Amino acid sequence: MPIIDLHCDTIMKLYENQNSNLLENHFQIDLKRLHQNDFLLQTFAIFLDKQQYPQRKKTALHMYQRFIKELEKYPATIGLIKSQTDYYKNKAKKRISALLTLEEGGILEGNIENLEEFFQLGVRLITLTWNYPNEIGTPNILYWDKEKQILADNQTGLTKFGFTCIEKMNDLQMLIDLSHASDQVAKDVLASSAQGIVASHSNARKLTPHPRNLSDELIQKIADKNGLIGINFFDQFLKLKQPTDLPTAISEHLWYMYRLVGENHLCFGSDFDGIPVHPDLSDVNSFSKIIQALKQKGFSTRQIEKISYQNAENFLLHYLPKGEVK
Repeated sequence: MPIIDLHCDTIMKLYENQNSNLLENHFQIDLKRLHQNDFLLQTFAIFLDKQQYPQRKKTALHMYQRFIKELEKYPATIGLIKSQTDYYKNKAKKRISALLTLEEGGILEGNIENLEEFFQLGVRLITLTWNYPNEIGTPNILYWDKEKQILADNQTGLTKFGFTCIEKMNDLQMLIDLSHASDQVAKDVLASSAQGIVASHSNARKLTPHPRNLSDELIQKIADKNGLIGINFFDQFLKLKQPTDLPTAISEHLWYMYRLVGENHLCFGSDFDGIPVHPDLSDVNSFSKIIQALKQKGFSTRQIEKISYQNAENFLLHYLPKGEVK
């Protein structure tokens, strides 16, 4: 079964382990395992924590350079895509496509020119926030009452710069990622953006109360905007009332969202290399377990194909720039 995955943090692993390589490593993702599992596309995030790396843009550029050097070693196996044309070329040559993203809009440091610079480098999606406020907006985690398992009502949404970013991302045809963002930031984006919107690695809050998961309202609003939701493999976002293995929990979250919004808005957003290794889903080889769990849950082969790659492929080919992007 071909696979497209909307989120991983492998670039961070490569950056923090300078002697490692993308072809074969001890992380959760490498090229050999992606190829073995019939991957069409893997989205790679440039992620950093500003407490560890206060020079946000400078560090992100170093991460970018580290990743590009790895891609250049294996041109027959993987290629960065900036447009639909790039994806078609890779698919024809049986190369894995790499889609580059920023996770944490604070990397832009409140400067719209930095957004344009990262676009020119090949970034095609931005996760607006991480787990602290930035110049764009605030994350849900700030508003979460752990005891009551509810969100505070007095949330702030997009900042003035945040609205400017959304407008510019629309102009550039950059995808907007709502994972981590506060509910109010998400609502502001959904009300103001015409460009492709995803929650690249988030699950259903109704099944697992957690600020990183999506309310039913947001799941429906994302679907109404022809958006995508990538299921996250982190056990804390998958916990159910009845303990179960993670592949089964993934199938439960997908089934719940399928019953809410249908089969056309669901995909994978593993978060591999950004989450702890779990024996149920230790690495990218675990996708076969998930496919089996989806079958057991009652998803048809056609529906599993949609979740595994077709929905994400259709979405990217609709919203990415069409021709060559220099």
